[in-house]
Amino acid sequence: MESSSEVYEMSDAALISFLLKMFAEHFIKMCANDIQWGNLLGDVVMEIGFGAELSCCKAILKLFPHVKILIEVNEEMTAFRRRTIRDRRVGFHIGSILNRFVYYH
Repeated sequence: MESSSEVYEMSDAALISFLLKMFAEHFIKMCANDIQWGNLLGDVVMEIGFGAELSCCKAILKLFPHVKILIEVNEEMTAFRRRTIRDRRVGFHIGSILNRFVYYH
C-alpha cells in the first residue's frame, strides 16, 4: 500500500537554501509584527548585509509585494556577483555603516 506522504531528497545545498528561506520569512514576519510595519505600501525599505542567498530580500518582496523600493546594502562585492533577483524595485549598493561609506553603481 502506498503512503500518502512522499519522501523528498535534497542535496545539502538545496536543504541549506530551503532552511535559509524559511528562517528569513519567519524573521521578516517577526520583525513586521514586533515593529508594526503595516503593509509597507509605497514605502522605501533598506536592508543591510543581505548575504549571498538574498533570503531576507526575497522574503520582503514575497510578504510585502507593494513595497516601493528595496535598497540592499552589503560591504562585500562578492555578494553582488551572486545576486539572483531581477526586480526593478531592488537596488544593490556596496557600503558599510561602520566605515561610513557607500558606493552607488
